[in-house]
Amino acid sequence: MIQSLLLLLPLLLSRAPSQPLTFPTEPPVLLEDGYGPLDLLPEKEFREAMQERASEPGFVPLSQEPSGLSANALFDLALLLDQSVTLAVDDDAERGYSLFVDLDADGRLDDEKAWPMTQGTFTLPGREPRQAFLAEIRTTLKRNVEGKEIDVPFAMKVAMTGNTIRLPGRDAPRREALATVSNLRTGVAALPGVSVRFALRGEGGVYDYDYAAVLFDVDGNGAMDADERTSPEFYWVWEKTVNLGNKSYAFSVDRYGRSLTLVPVKKVPDRADLRPGHPAPDFSFRDLSGKKRRLADYRGKVVLLDFWGTWCPACVVHAGDLSRAYEELRPQGLEIIGIHEGGTAKAVEEFTSRYNLTWPQ
Repeated sequence: MIQSLLLLLPLLLSRAPSQPLTFPTEPPVLLEDGYGPLDLLPEKEFREAMQERASEPGFVPLSQEPSGLSANALFDLALLLDQSVTLAVDDDAERGYSLFVDLDADGRLDDEKAWPMTQGTFTLPGREPRQAFLAEIRTTLKRNVEGKEIDVPFAMKVAMTGNTIRLPGRDAPRREALATVSNLRTGVAALPGVSVRFALRGEGGVYDYDYAAVLFDVDGNGAMDADERTSPEFYWVWEKTVNLGNKSYAFSVDRYGRSLTLVPVKKVPDRADLRPGHPAPDFSFRDLSGKKRRLADYRGKVVLLDFWGTWCPACVVHAGDLSRAYEELRPQGLEIIGIHEGGTAKAVEEFTSRYNLTWPQ
């Protein structure tokens, strides 16, 4: 009997559930490459525009603006943890620029601190430094997790530049305003036989969205580029598995970026290298007409993979340009494969017909 149990022991151990390994992170660092444009509006226009968003999950409507605002005050939304809250930028002749953000997500800006915007140097990745009015917020927010109140670090930065821009869908140019709520939290995963540095990239203080990212210092060189999407060390949260030290792990991220959890799993294939100069991984799909296609069928041609959606403003703006480029360059070997995300088949067909997108979708 004992001998039989000893023989079965390796089999039983191999089927035992793998234990999760959880590794904490350092406090967040604000990322300068996360800047996106603000669509600042006067209060009346802002309130009218927000009526369309009233039913969106997490939307917190503005109920009270700050007292003493000048006529120059402008409003937009900011991503705050899992909610969309109001921010206001006021340009007062005496006080200068001030920033207000609904940090307690109660809809009121009259109980919020005025963050002064001071003149300083502002640099976007790949651009020359320039002057701007800047405000940086670093604070701690309260959240309830499994019945326990925790402190969640939150950071954002807003810049008002001297440039004027015209945003899609707006008739008149506006003064350029940008904001970043992108943060990075780093840690070390001490795994059997290897220690791997990692970083969690989140937006608005939340790190477990599908479009959030995890970076692993796979080659051990100490460098992790949080903005290089094609790097073999850059993983989207939705990818869920990673190979580290010749073993495979399922990974998950704490909602507020406090930790990374790895669970050993059965060996999975290495991920394809998507950096320029490497062969694109083959894939197959059925187009809207039901015809089966493969990327390998286009070998020898210049192929543009167009990831788009009917809900995407930039996709709408550039659809006509892409259609004209296709008609002009197709005789020279250009092919396009459209990969749409979201929307019904009917909506996609109507969109492609309206804009003459005649390539496979």
